[in-house]
Amino acid sequence: MNLLLIERCNLTCAYCFFAGSLNARPAERGGHDIITEENFRVALHYGRDFVATGLRDSVNLLGGEPTLHPRFRELVAIARSREFALPNGAPLPVSVFSNGVFEPQIAEFLSETPCGLMLNINHPSSYSGRLWQRLTANLDIIASARGEEPFSLSLNLFAPDQEVDFVFDLLKRHGARHLRVDVAKPNSAATNTHVGFEALPAMMPLFERIAVRCRHDGIALNTDCCLPVCAVDNDRLARLKEAGIFLSFACPGAIDVTPALQLFYCGPLKHLSFGRIDGYAGAKEIVETIEETVRPLRWEVATRKACETCKWRTLDICQGGCLAFKPPATAERRSHDEEQIHAERLWPEPQAG
Repeated sequence: MNLLLIERCNLTCAYCFFAGSLNARPAERGGHDIITEENFRVALHYGRDFVATGLRDSVNLLGGEPTLHPRFRELVAIARSREFALPNGAPLPVSVFSNGVFEPQIAEFLSETPCGLMLNINHPSSYSGRLWQRLTANLDIIASARGEEPFSLSLNLFAPDQEVDFVFDLLKRHGARHLRVDVAKPNSAATNTHVGFEALPAMMPLFERIAVRCRHDGIALNTDCCLPVCAVDNDRLARLKEAGIFLSFACPGAIDVTPALQLFYCGPLKHLSFGRIDGYAGAKEIVETIEETVRPLRWEVATRKACETCKWRTLDICQGGCLAFKPPATAERRSHDEEQIHAERLWPEPQAG
């Protein structure tokens, strides 16, 4: 489960699928752009249920840039406290997803805190002023205290000729052994820099080059979103398999929670809201409710005309790439009953007693 601590960021990455919603005035979000401790605790109860029932592996603290939250360190400590321990007594698994451009005090805190840490990075030339120097200094601080696996790096691909060697330089310098790579997905309005459906095949040589380099350098590589089958030819698919990369052709969905406790499937589908998380009995009901809406979009709505007769779609193997590629009208279509359920989630009836 992804828990957004704050809907502000100190960078403006063109490919970000929250582009257009980050850094907007709080009034445009109903007055909420930063999570309160009360809402944080409410969300954590559901996050613990997600992990305890095996529906998710961890609670991920995101933004925006989560370290911009003025009580970031306190919130991490709360999430790791005995109050939210799992039934077996183990601490709740917590991971922080950040851009790494934070103050040295935050770097010191993260270097000492037993939590997962994934840092999304861009090419050095894309950082203004001394932000790249701040990022690399923070990596030095964190790596000096965190041992063999100090952090994971994340890289978003948006151009076939994108320079990526700097990533491997950073991994080697800090002894990091995990890289997350994904092609940039569209936001709900497709206004961000992203890789369009027809452009996906052109991105595959770069993806393969990264996979081969990771195998050579002993780096674990993963991608968390899906591709359409038609983006990858059989020969490249075999080479990727040889490099240890098994592509997914259907997405599991992230399950994101905003500071105002609004629930949605994932960043690119933020327009598909499922009401407040505290309108649900638990993690299982959340997953079932979201799947009822997303399943028809995934398997019954063709992304392109050619998808209508594609065997991989009819076999429920390929959903046709990111669900944000689906025709906009179908992504927002709801029956009267679904609208009523949605309204009840937003404004639940008061409970007697």
